[in-house]
Amino acid sequence: MAKVLTREGYEVIEASSGEEALEKANAFWGQIPLMVTDVVMPGMGGVDLAAQLSPQRPETFVMFISGYTGQAALSTAQLARGYEFLQKPFTLSAFLGKIRAILAAPRPAAKARGQATGA
Repeated sequence: MAKVLTREGYEVIEASSGEEALEKANAFWGQIPLMVTDVVMPGMGGVDLAAQLSPQRPETFVMFISGYTGQAALSTAQLARGYEFLQKPFTLSAFLGKIRAILAAPRPAAKARGQATGA
């Protein structure tokens, strides 16, 4: 997927596990408009990854992919906001179409990393 997205002109931060993805996201100071993650992975799964990342990066949309049965794979998800889902197997066209649609959607305002909020 990273190769396909790079070839299509997207900047990709690739990680081999949920833990590595969280580390890389925490070290990256730019905006991350979209995270694509499998629901089930060894160690930290995609749902846990998204639950930890979402409060830190409200601008980041999450697209789950899974070979498990649709929304049932996400039944334990307690995310701060919505998510997208793409069922495996999928075509390259379906994958890229979903990515384009998500990135075209309105998103919450991003704030600078480390910026304090107050009333």
